[in-house]
Amino acid sequence: MVILRRMRTLLFPPFLALLAIIFWSASLQIPSASVLDLECLVCHGVNVVKNPLWQLRALSFDRDPPKQRSESEIVVASDSVTGLPSLDDQDRVFQLEIPSASTTASADLEGGEDEIDKQKEIGEFFQELQRNSSSTIADRNSTLEDSSQAGERPLQPPNDPSIARNASINPPSISSLTADDQEGKRAIEEVERLMQFLRRSGSGQVKKSPQDCQGRNVYVYDLPPKFNTDLLKQCETLLPWMSMCDFVRNSGMGLPVSIDAARDFLTPRGSWFKTHQYALEMIFHARILDYSCRVLDPSLADVFYVPYYAGLDVMRWNFVPNVSSAQSDVLGDELMTWLIQQPSTWKTGDRRDHVIALGKISWDFRRMTSDAKWGSNLLARADMANVTKLLIERHPWHPNDVGVPHPTFFHPGSDVDITTWQARVLRDDVRPSLVAFAGQPRPGQGGSIRGELIRQCTARSDLCRTLDCGSGACFGPEATLGLFLVSDFCLQPVGDSPTRRSVFDSLLAGCIPVFFDPFTAYYQYPWHLPSNGSAYSVMIAADSVTDVDIVGELQKIPFARRKEMRHFIVHEILPGIVYAQPGSKLEKFEDAFDVAMRNVIARVASREVYDSSELR
Repeated sequence: MVILRRMRTLLFPPFLALLAIIFWSASLQIPSASVLDLECLVCHGVNVVKNPLWQLRALSFDRDPPKQRSESEIVVASDSVTGLPSLDDQDRVFQLEIPSASTTASADLEGGEDEIDKQKEIGEFFQELQRNSSSTIADRNSTLEDSSQAGERPLQPPNDPSIARNASINPPSISSLTADDQEGKRAIEEVERLMQFLRRSGSGQVKKSPQDCQGRNVYVYDLPPKFNTDLLKQCETLLPWMSMCDFVRNSGMGLPVSIDAARDFLTPRGSWFKTHQYALEMIFHARILDYSCRVLDPSLADVFYVPYYAGLDVMRWNFVPNVSSAQSDVLGDELMTWLIQQPSTWKTGDRRDHVIALGKISWDFRRMTSDAKWGSNLLARADMANVTKLLIERHPWHPNDVGVPHPTFFHPGSDVDITTWQARVLRDDVRPSLVAFAGQPRPGQGGSIRGELIRQCTARSDLCRTLDCGSGACFGPEATLGLFLVSDFCLQPVGDSPTRRSVFDSLLAGCIPVFFDPFTAYYQYPWHLPSNGSAYSVMIAADSVTDVDIVGELQKIPFARRKEMRHFIVHEILPGIVYAQPGSKLEKFEDAFDVAMRNVIARVASREVYDSSELR
């Protein structure tokens, strides 16, 4: 007993100190949210081309790591930079970050032991994919050549045997290839030229008047339900650890948000939903069925829409063990068979007048080898090459991949809904928080800068707030928009994939996104974001983060400039990045769907084909 009393006496003070540290650390973070975005502030003198290239899928480069840059070498977003795509691991994050509708609030998706084990299993799964991948440059060239014969000419990888030996299903780290490399410079030139082409090919002036449908008639294929609505019936089993049923309600908008005193900033009522980031296919399908220039006779159509929920299809196989490529491709194979049987539309044309919306990132549909365990080969097919693909994340070097906004929580039903929210966003000129960051540190992810951003943010808690999504509260707008509305800048570091849904959540809240990689937005969204990235965002080179006081640099941006950028975001960008409700009546504004369809129609009418021979 004497020994126990002595041990208790010795251990009790350290125990109290430990508790104090825990509570102090917790006080520096705001519970729950989603990932944010940033702008290009610390960019003085170095061309953005010098920024590390975005991860290249199926390529690995044996290069020396880039040298650390001083503060004076940080790059600001160039006015010539446009917007591009990302990777495919974002899907994996989604599976880990979205709480089941049937689980209890105690299921901490990023903090619970079960989820930690699950993440560990998935991490091991993808490490095994890397080890087992037999994809070579020759295999990839063969696939790309098939696409080129059909009209789509993605950038060819370098013919380097050492690269071929190191080819991997996953891309190398962001810093493994820079524009200082000859191949890197050529790749960046191709990306920027391709983005100019996408903006130009979709820039035709097409009247929006619902009474004038000349050249705008759209035919929606009446696919068998197994290709779309039957997949919604599998919502309980699309993912092995959670139900997706609440997310597929209301045409993909999800459950409506109940507005009470704690959520009264979400105005107007009836416009807010718990929308999943991969709901694009459902939302787009519902909107196009209500399109003013939809025709039921395919002979009258100028554009043909394929309402296949390929994202939901591939999602249901990604985490099922021992699934063969034949299983994950079966529905896509059946779709191709069905389309070929439509002789007057699909079979006889070059399919440049066809379009499909895909709710997951491009890489999930570009499986390169038959023995790979992730994704489908839908977009690797030669007969899909000429089809315009609308994706939440596009392939950087595919001219028929077009990035469109991730769905947000806001779905207006009228012009008044939009102007009401715009007024709310601009209500307060002075925001109490300078910088916000939402996300997890990802210590196991090589090259991640999140841990450093969190460290810097917590060290400046008077100016910077962090948001922890571990409890699952980020799957509604309350915590996310609540933080973004009171912050000037929202940090958007690359995660598993360069693009993030929270880029659009932050723009929705008038929070200036801060990017650390040009592939997060500048090379992604040619129709929905302006080519001048510095008008709405800040770019800070990822490899300079450890050498620079991020909060301090953002603080140097004058208040007048922040206000100017916020007004530009709210008036020039916000209406075009949200998806209105099906049946909505927008007269003054174009939403994300309207912008996409206007550009698709102009693109089809122009018949312009991208020619990359100039860079070969």
